Amino acid sequence: MNEAQLDQALYMASLISLTRKGEPLPAHDADALREWRQEEPANEVLYQRLNDGEYITQDLALMGHYDKLSSNQKIMNRIVPVRRLPFIRQFQWAVAAVLILTLSGIVFFLNREQKPQQKELAQADIKAPQFNKATITLPDGKRVMLDTVANGTLIAGIARKTADGQLVFEGNRSNKGYILASNPKNSRAMQITLPDNTVVWLNADTYLQYPTSYNAKDRLVTLKGEAYFEVVHNEAKPFRVTAGEQTIEDVGTSFNVKAYEDEGAVKTTLLEGVVIINHSISLKPGQQFSKNKVTTANTDEVMAWKSGSFYLDGRELGSVVSDISRWYDVEVVFTNLDARYSVVFGGEMGRDLTLTQAIKVLEKMNVHCRIEGKKLLIE
Repeated sequence: MNEAQLDQALYMASLISLTRKGEPLPAHDADALREWRQEEPANEVLYQRLNDGEYITQDLALMGHYDKLSSNQKIMNRIVPVRRLPFIRQFQWAVAAVLILTLSGIVFFLNREQKPQQKELAQADIKAPQFNKATITLPDGKRVMLDTVANGTLIAGIARKTADGQLVFEGNRSNKGYILASNPKNSRAMQITLPDNTVVWLNADTYLQYPTSYNAKDRLVTLKGEAYFEVVHNEAKPFRVTAGEQTIEDVGTSFNVKAYEDEGAVKTTLLEGVVIINHSISLKPGQQFSKNKVTTANTDEVMAWKSGSFYLDGRELGSVVSDISRWYDVEVVFTNLDARYSVVFGGEMGRDLTLTQAIKVLEKMNVHCRIEGKKLLIE
């Protein structure tokens, strides 16, 4: 980390410290913090971590296993050249303490691969998503993190964040192009309302692209991931979803589409009304289309994600842990490849559990797994 990077880290640490105390930031500082959070996904992760008292406690515990004298000396060596920064003089001791914690964390992570651990560290648990981390990318390429936008705000004349934190898109012919709504891993479901009043719920690791203004023939959106649609029917302008190898057209419809690239085949499940897939396959409520076949769907399994649970009973383990991977943002590694195709029997599991708690549930069903950092190993 060079001096300019450290100056930036100090500046961001000071702003985060002030927000933790509940102090309002001047407009230019608030803009700087918001832009920094939007620059890189890793910045947002760090921001959330520094606002989580439990994680800070864990970091302090981890740092306790390293050479404190050496670490503190490195901190002081790096603080000296930036003492000239004017904002340092404005700090109260309480704010400075959080800043030192942040700097200690920087040194800890700089040194973590240079100095072996003195003893085995306890595995930090991974929480279920506590809030929505969705973003939208505007036609000009600007990316907006929704949790940085105040409720009631109109974004670029295109979308409004409602009082309950949802997103309502408005048609805008003067700003032509496409909008990309992104709901990343480890994020709660995102609800959006499109300009035609169609309502869409996006699961974690899901991306929906739609035009700022529909054409004269249809309403076409593109999906990657999983979403549930409640479509406002318009016979003169059909609503269509393209997802992988499928094009789904509604006929007054509520339906779910699961189209994660790592799961191969797209699954479209009809809850109400009628859909026509690839211009030829018609589904009835309770039916699912996947791999060129129409089957009877288990709608409880399909809609479990929206109702706040993982459906386990009768599913292949590989499919179950793929959902878990997206929810907790962990990498799944099968040390026993045959385990991927074993079947789990066990009803449902809540999505508000920590990853450790979820693993304990799986262990009761004879699933052997363990956490190593950000990896979930299945044995």
